[in-house]
Order: sequence, then structure tokens, then C-alpha cells
Amino acid sequence: MATTHRFNKRLITAVCLLPALTMAAEVHFAADAGVGASDNITRTVNGKSETMAQVGTQLTVTESSRRLALNLGADLSYIDYLGGTYSGELLGDVNANALLRFIPDNFEWALQESFGQTRLNLFAVATPANRENINTVSTGPRIKVSLGSALTLALNGNYARTDYQTSLLGTQRLGGDIGLEHTLSGDARLAVRASYNQVDPLSSLAGSSYSTQAAYLNYALKGALTNLNLDLGGSRVQRTGTTQTGPMARLSVDRKIGRSSTFSFGVGREFTDQGSLFGANGISSLGQALTPISNTQLNTQAINRSTAAFQHTSANLGWLIQGRRTSIRLSSVLSDDVYDGQAALDRRRWTTAAYLSRQFTARLSATVNASFGDDTYKLSGVGLRETGYGANLAWRVGRTIFIEAAYEGQHSQSQGAVQPLQALSSGVSENRVWLKLRYSGDGAR
Repeated sequence: MATTHRFNKRLITAVCLLPALTMAAEVHFAADAGVGASDNITRTVNGKSETMAQVGTQLTVTESSRRLALNLGADLSYIDYLGGTYSGELLGDVNANALLRFIPDNFEWALQESFGQTRLNLFAVATPANRENINTVSTGPRIKVSLGSALTLALNGNYARTDYQTSLLGTQRLGGDIGLEHTLSGDARLAVRASYNQVDPLSSLAGSSYSTQAAYLNYALKGALTNLNLDLGGSRVQRTGTTQTGPMARLSVDRKIGRSSTFSFGVGREFTDQGSLFGANGISSLGQALTPISNTQLNTQAINRSTAAFQHTSANLGWLIQGRRTSIRLSSVLSDDVYDGQAALDRRRWTTAAYLSRQFTARLSATVNASFGDDTYKLSGVGLRETGYGANLAWRVGRTIFIEAAYEGQHSQSQGAVQPLQALSSGVSENRVWLKLRYSGDGAR
């Protein structure tokens, strides 16, 4: 329990300190409190009903000035299980990125914080008894030295640490990269880069140390309508007595279509580990942080129970339509992980989600959402398939006060002998209803 309190205290301190770095930032704040009921809080065949009390906060902070660039998104909820089935828990996510510009474009310092949850047992559904917090912090300098009108030497250092609330899976990473960058035009840049990272488990019980190296070409384009980043090269993992090599390729594209639509696409293959992958992706999206998310599962991740490096292949699609009264978000991610010498951990994941919000009148708005996830371990065929769905209706009773009614549902179905579902083809379901009072500092949802 003391570990949990220290873990949450560090998180709250980080969330409070980052906005305090600037007084000129754009800040959006919301908070809510309410009561809810579940018909199967344990998510078992013979489930148990439960009543809950909840308080939550959503915060976004953005700042871009000569001395500071800051993006912070936080969506946190504390849930108390009034019937005593579980102890109260803090759920949600935080993703923060800050760049301190001591000498703009020449000497800067980067900081990143990512917080969320993962399942203790990936073969079981997410419940308060099968969940723990995970937190990744990284920091380091960014140095650029001009070698001419179009050529720049870039040096980056980084220290990162990943901590788990209870599991002995924490790691620390120390490394950096060096690159020569050539400016092709005002919007494009070509670079050759090399990187090195040493990864050490924080516990001797969590595995062995190893290092990763990569050399690659990078092409980056930042335009009015299109942002593109491409890495092509090779990488390797060095362990005691063994070396594994493979290609490294990463492509990400964001394309603005019209005034209100943005399309995103990405593919990649690289060596990574669960902690650094979690920190690199983050969980919270700055543009989504003021949108209430499901209190049933929130953003509980399925992070493999290993500190080892693996080859990660992924593809993702996203589409955002932001209208004056209607917003639509669609996303889909497919990934395939392969561990050297640990075939039992090889797995394939597919997740997809959809979200729709509509402002019917100045006082009445509604949202609906749906998600699907399929997680399969390739060697055994064992896995978990989950479908989520929900709806929210909000009535504005004052300039900044809303009354909300919400429904959330989750259906979990096993593939193979997954506890506690016992390979039942029908699976298990949970339904929740909520009644909440919400304050929104900018007077909008």
C-alpha cells in the first residue's frame, strides 16, 4: 500500500508542476463527480453487482514560446467501490512533453512523462484486482551545432526509467543518438543518424541487461497540410553471448483534408521493449483529454510480462473530423511482436475504436463510442477478445455546469483456456450506468 501511495504522489506532483512552468499557456480544465452501478464488477460467470462513487479531472495545457514548448494531457478518475468488493483505485492516463529552450535551436532539454495502467494477468479481463499502474519518465539534452548554411550536427542524450506499481518489471535506459542533418528546403530535412541505448532491469529477477544500436536515414517534412517522417536503416540487439540484427523502418504521415478533417497513417518495424514502447506512444491524446472516457476499463494496456527486447511490427490508421457541432474519431492499430528465443511471448494484437459526439442544442449534447480488441499468443493460440460500447448524454444547466447520464458495457470472450473465463464461448459481460455532475472551465465539453 505504501508503494501505491508513493507512486500516485509522484504522478500528482508531476501533473501539478508541469503547468506551473508557464503562466501564458492555454489551459483547459474540467472535473466531475458522480455515482454508478455495475451488474458484474468482478467480470465472472457468477458476477457480483456493485455501487461506486467517482471523482475525476481532465486537463490540457499547451504552450509554445521562445523558451518553452509544452503539451500536457491528463484524464484521471478515482473510483471508490462502496460495497467493498475492491479497494478504491486511481485510473486514467497522463501524457506530458516539455522542451526547455535554454538557447533556442542550439541547446534544449526534453522531458516526457507517461502514466497509465496495465493488466497483471494478460490472460484475464481487466478488473481492480487485475490491474497496476505503470509510469515512464525520460529526460535529456538536445544539442545542435551549425556546420554551414544547410548542414547541422545534432546530439541527443536520454535517460528513461519505467516503474510498475507492484511488478518487478521496471527498467532504466541510458543512451543517445548523433546525426548529420541537411536542410533541403524550408519544410524538408534529410539526416543520417546512429543511436545507442543500454537497457538495465531495476531488479535482478526481471531479466538481463542488453543494448540496442541503430543506423538509419531520416526524411522529415513539415508542411501546411502534410507532416511526414520516414526512417530507413538497420538495428541490432546485443545480449550476453548473442546478437540479433534486423531492419528498422518507420513511417508516419498526417494529412489535413479540408478545414475539419485529418487523416493519419503509420507503419514500422524495429527492436524495442514494453517500457520504451509505452513511453514512446504515450496513452493520452491532447485533443481527446477533455472527452470523458470509459470508467469500465479506461485505457488499461496489455503489456507483456517481460523486460526483454523484441521485434515490433505495427500499422495504424486514424481519421479525425472536427466540425462545429459534430466530431468523429476512428482509429485502428495492428501489431505483431516476435521475441528471440521466447516464442511463448510472440503475439498479435488488433484494436479498433470509434467515437462520435454531437452538440444538438446549446444545452444538450451526446456521445457514443465503440471499441474492439483481439489479443492472441501465436504459439498457443490463447488470447482474449473484448468489445466495448458506451453512450453519454449531457445537459448544460449553467455556463460551466453539466448533468450527465452515461452507460458503459464490456464483453470479454476467451480464445483457449483463459482464466477466469474457462474458455466459455459465450464469454462474460459487464454493464455500468452513471449519473454525474461536471464542471468545465471553458464552458464547453
